[in-house]
Amino acid sequence: MALPAAGRRLLAGPLGTPAVLLAAEILRGPRTRRYLLTRVERRLRERLAHPPVPPPWRARDRERTLLALGALRSLDRTLARGTISPHVLRAIVPLWGRAGLVANRETRQGRRFAREHRAPPPWFLVLAPTQACNLRCPDCYAAAGANVHLPWPILDRVLAEARERWDARLVVLSGGEPLLYGSEGHDVLDLVARHRRFLYLMFTNGTLITPEVAQKLAVLGNLTPAISVEGDEEETDRRRGKGTFRRIQQAMAYLRTHGVPFGISVTVTRDNVGAVLSDAFLDLFFEEEGAFYGFLFHYMPIGRGPEVSQMITPQERVELWRRSWDTVEKRGIFLFDFWNSGPVVQGCLAAGREGGYLYIDWNGDVFPCVFVPYRGANVVEAYARGETLDEVWEAPLFARLRDWQRGYGYGAPTPARDGDWLRPCPMRDHHAELRELLHGLPDNSLPVPDPDVAAALDAFDAELATLTTPIWRERYLGGGGSQAEDRVRTVAP
Repeated sequence: MALPAAGRRLLAGPLGTPAVLLAAEILRGPRTRRYLLTRVERRLRERLAHPPVPPPWRARDRERTLLALGALRSLDRTLARGTISPHVLRAIVPLWGRAGLVANRETRQGRRFAREHRAPPPWFLVLAPTQACNLRCPDCYAAAGANVHLPWPILDRVLAEARERWDARLVVLSGGEPLLYGSEGHDVLDLVARHRRFLYLMFTNGTLITPEVAQKLAVLGNLTPAISVEGDEEETDRRRGKGTFRRIQQAMAYLRTHGVPFGISVTVTRDNVGAVLSDAFLDLFFEEEGAFYGFLFHYMPIGRGPEVSQMITPQERVELWRRSWDTVEKRGIFLFDFWNSGPVVQGCLAAGREGGYLYIDWNGDVFPCVFVPYRGANVVEAYARGETLDEVWEAPLFARLRDWQRGYGYGAPTPARDGDWLRPCPMRDHHAELRELLHGLPDNSLPVPDPDVAAALDAFDAELATLTTPIWRERYLGGGGSQAEDRVRTVAP
């Protein structure tokens, strides 16, 4: 669904901001909004009925179109409820317009990076500026809790370079709990205020969102919180602590009052996989609480107290894939599953590939991904050597993973028969291959993979391949898939 070249030039040029501000004003009026959104929805549904791409890309194009429809209907619901303020709308529409429709590879910074590195730059960064957290979830992937913060000058420079050198568009804030960040008198919202040309997505436990924080977010206008939930009150409090769910609901009420759009983030485990995406779950968070979007993360056995028994099974994962697309299509919800949505983004987003990201934690350690706990570089050390984020991007671990991504079909003119993007993750879906990539790397901070976790992931990978490969080849490459999906449904729990 590429924007025509003339449209991209308009948005990238001096008339781009006035054009999208005009669109924001149109969206505020009920009649003009209905007219505009109806026309856009009609075009998207025409695309579903008559896909303008060859068969190997049609399933992926369909999923992208369904997500666009989900975002459109979510926007319509939010505007109709009046839970996005005019100021936030004016702030966020230009940022999303430029971020989503004009690729950073087409800008001056992107072209400079491509000339020097023979590849486009990353599209976003994930930053965990602090390890501090006010909760103690028993199996936190980040082992959050210690009062460690990335120094403000480093954090400030990282964002400045990401804009100046890469023209990155999005900053994802994680943790720890980002709202506990503090360094040299600055908090995380000071960072957002200082670097206003980014969009910000903040993963938060929600318990520190007060009326004052919600008001600050409304004034900033360029940050949306994704609040972590596990399901209903019983499920959320079981993992996050008694009383957490009620505090989350209060935080959502504050955000609605101040017109700040928010979403939810769910860690899918063996305990809650049956409840996630149930009608009761969807009604609670998307109808009653008014969440704009939802992210699904499959439990990964890393961090504090890893438990392989909490991983969903391969059968549950495939069933979750089916249910998530049913939800997007039938309920009109923007829902992104960071494993099962692999075909939408052509596989793994890690290691700084085009459209992807690098992850920097509170120590300045740089990882290919939040869920790949192997350090490739350290930004504090790189800056001390006089280097920039460009040299961090060139680290051997990241280069090896980008080579692996290309070998698995990313960037190919057509999807590869053996490049199953339903299994995009080197850590979870190709763990043996990841261990091979780690051999001989110069960074001695790489931890030794836990043999029990490695064995469990290897077994998971082998079984998952038997389930997704037929779906990949029939549905995504061949345009069919019903027989493969039916076979999986017969064994799904």
